[in-house]
Amino acid sequence: VYTLLTEEYPPVTYMGEGGPAGFVTEIVRELMERNGMKEEIFLVPWAIGYELASNLPNVLLFSMDQTELRKPLFEWIGPVGKNTAYLYGRKDTYTPATDLESAKRVAAIGTTTNWWTEQLLKEMAFENLVSSLDPLDTVVQLVEGETDLAVFTDLTVAELANEAGYSIDDLEALIELQTNYFYIAASNGTNFGMILSFQKTLDEMKRDGSFEETIREF
Repeated sequence: VYTLLTEEYPPVTYMGEGGPAGFVTEIVRELMERNGMKEEIFLVPWAIGYELASNLPNVLLFSMDQTELRKPLFEWIGPVGKNTAYLYGRKDTYTPATDLESAKRVAAIGTTTNWWTEQLLKEMAFENLVSSLDPLDTVVQLVEGETDLAVFTDLTVAELANEAGYSIDDLEALIELQTNYFYIAASNGTNFGMILSFQKTLDEMKRDGSFEETIREF
């Protein structure tokens, strides 16, 4: 029995009208179908999914960016995509920071709890972080002026802004931080034969074109 967990990270993964959706969610469903698995996918706050995957076997959490901090903590199936993290500010206002050192001096930077972007800023010795469980709260805090900056990735920021009731035009990417590949992460203790089977099937999907076809749908 496996536990499959994802989060609100559109268009990669999100809650659609009929349940969890997004291009990686559909890729995971295809991986399960080709391997005869029928487990349900649950959408949870990232901090909860990360905690479970860090402590229990047979948990698949997706999508997870592979960083040096995380690499030894999980088994990795993928990659299934790539994104770049930026520090964003409010558009048409003063620029609160132009580089990492000046960003460390602003009053508050919005982050999402246990996202790789938050972990990255902590590794960079940022001490002015305001952490929220819900990335939509991070958007609201930035646009409403409760934080000076916020960290998002280029792949998801537009969708998050829309879901929060704003527009990507309200935000401006100010400082590029890091580019990562993201994966389906399997917790330690997960059946390694299943992990290898999923990786083999994913490689087959990339060869037969179904992987790219799924991404293009989104």
